[in-house]
Amino acid sequence: MGDITIKLSDLLWVFGTIVSIVAFIKAVEYLKDKSSVTKLSKRLDEHDKKLQQDYEHFQANEHRLNGIEKRLDNTDHSISELNESVNLIGKSMLYTINHNIDGNGIEELKKIRKDMTEYFIK
Repeated sequence: MGDITIKLSDLLWVFGTIVSIVAFIKAVEYLKDKSSVTKLSKRLDEHDKKLQQDYEHFQANEHRLNGIEKRLDNTDHSISELNESVNLIGKSMLYTINHNIDGNGIEELKKIRKDMTEYFIK
């Protein structure tokens, strides 16, 4: 059998090549992770997630706002009815006082009675 002789320079050349290849692969992976496109892509994904969360939050608040607006409309309607009722009661008190003072105003009392009857019937 033939003797195989390996020189130290050949061995260093092989190991140097292997180390260079591994270093090149590591450098490419590092640059791939650190590239501006990758960074921007990650940031864009994060912003998309935040935007989706904000949209869902907005939808929830919009639903709550619609409920509040409905209650506010109901409250406005109730206040309007109360104002009408107070106005009617005030008129009836005024006509009653006038009638007690001078004995006149029977027509006004009949009119206010009619108005109160219509108000309470509706």
